[in-house]
Amino acid sequence: MSTEQPPVRIRLYVSTNWVGADDEEYIEIPRDEWDDMTPAERRAYLDEEANTFMANCVEYGWIIPDDNDRAATEDGTR
Repeated sequence: MSTEQPPVRIRLYVSTNWVGADDEEYIEIPRDEWDDMTPAERRAYLDEEANTFMANCVEYGWIIPDDNDRAATEDGTR
């Protein structure tokens, strides 16, 4: 009998105002790796995954940043 735990599965989701343009992605990380992370490491991991997901959504045109988002990104504040 295996004692291996299922991976931690996290859903990333973005909803847009366009019909049918919502997107989601699932990421999985082995349970033992997740359990070995400190809360700060978990947060950093999730931040990185979410930032990559959102950048892909912008690149594919599913999300169009408003002027405030563009300004914040361009001056390095985000």
